[in-house]
Amino acid sequence: MKTPVSRRSVIRGAAAGAAGIAATAALAACGETKTVEKIVEVEKIVEVEKIVEVAPQKAPSPPIRFMNYWASGQRWETMKVGLEIFDKKFPEIKYELEPLPPRFYQEKSAIMFAAGTVGDLLIMNGGQMFQFEGNLLPVNDIAPKLGVNFDDYVLLEHIHPDRPSVWTNEIAGKMYAFPFMIGSVGGWYYNVSMFEAEGVGNPDESWTWDTQDDALKKLSDPEKPQYGTWNRNNTEVQLFERIAEAGGKHFKEIDRPYLTAGFDDDASVGAFERWMNMIHVDKVAPAPSEIASLGMEGVKSPWYSGQIGMMAGGIHTPGNHAHAINDRFAFDIMPNPKGPNGNHYINNQLGHFITRKAEDRGSAENTIIMAAWLAGDEFQELVANWRGAVPTTKAMINSDAWLKPGGALPTNMNIINNNLFADNVYGNHCFDGWSEWFWNIISGETELAWIGEKDPKATILDLAAATTKFANELQE
Repeated sequence: MKTPVSRRSVIRGAAAGAAGIAATAALAACGETKTVEKIVEVEKIVEVEKIVEVAPQKAPSPPIRFMNYWASGQRWETMKVGLEIFDKKFPEIKYELEPLPPRFYQEKSAIMFAAGTVGDLLIMNGGQMFQFEGNLLPVNDIAPKLGVNFDDYVLLEHIHPDRPSVWTNEIAGKMYAFPFMIGSVGGWYYNVSMFEAEGVGNPDESWTWDTQDDALKKLSDPEKPQYGTWNRNNTEVQLFERIAEAGGKHFKEIDRPYLTAGFDDDASVGAFERWMNMIHVDKVAPAPSEIASLGMEGVKSPWYSGQIGMMAGGIHTPGNHAHAINDRFAFDIMPNPKGPNGNHYINNQLGHFITRKAEDRGSAENTIIMAAWLAGDEFQELVANWRGAVPTTKAMINSDAWLKPGGALPTNMNIINNNLFADNVYGNHCFDGWSEWFWNIISGETELAWIGEKDPKATILDLAAATTKFANELQE
């Protein structure tokens, strides 16, 4: 005889089922579930009791250690706005900002790599990428999962696959960076107000080195004081640019390893002599000992104070120049005066690199998301609008936000892109050990010529010998 099902049994079974469904749904939302079925006989009634075992919860990710290179001036203003947007889009991702000094970010990050204290995310150039490759995460496979297509970016490795001198984000096909900015694009700013006051016509595409030399003399008057140009002992935006314009070489080899310096060829020697003569012979550039007496209250740079006619260097930061110059004078970008060869110098491209430390600390996933967002059009549009660097996505670098002049910004923004996309670009030849050579050996070897205590030709020949010695010792 069958025992009738009691009302209490029905209620008990229904309650257990409802609780199981609710628990299963709740746990499914936060992780995997495991269901164990237990068969229980009660008065010959078979009931199924479901016991849900909760999967271990994933520990919260630690804050990203974000070593931020855009830590001052207009660049920080851009970064700050961008991070405010990022915080709203990704409130669950936490980070700790660790400012890197803009002028010494390479030295500080190198020390931290060596000490094992480097952060999760930081900006680097190609020289450091080669040096610390083993400490970096390749991003080729990661990027597509976040919707990042490297074909949407301006990558000199892909534009010039036969010119290793400009490769700075990729090694042997492995991408180590989410592209962030392009810098520096070699070129010249000029003081439009001074040109007009001294009756010097606006520079155009016809200008040669000889045309420029004549203009420098017309613009220079130490009594005012003002000078045609300002030649600094700066490898990045002075020495290498002049040598490239002359058709000189940094190394005789095209492919790595670079073993033999090219500074001892006639073009390189002539370019360096001309650069030094501007200071010590022609007097169209202030001597290093005079710099401290130039400038004005609150403005140490003679360029920003309006005492320099044309300024060589990276033309990739017009927004920073506009901010620093304020309304003291009008400035613009001029076409590069044609040297004997006319190569356009490109320093490097900077990207955000993810270190192996992010894996060790369990923050890699969030770090990758942050790096990808900084590389995307939303942040890159901020870069284009503020113009503190060249945006790195193709959409932004060709947009009105970047190219259209406005306010105190230069009219000739197109010259930046022209120089960047020129067929005859020449770069830094990055390699493992490059940072030491670039920041120490070159500046040290050229210091005496810059202050007028050593013959320029002897200086550049000694630099070539020191470079060749250093390059060969790296291979031993």
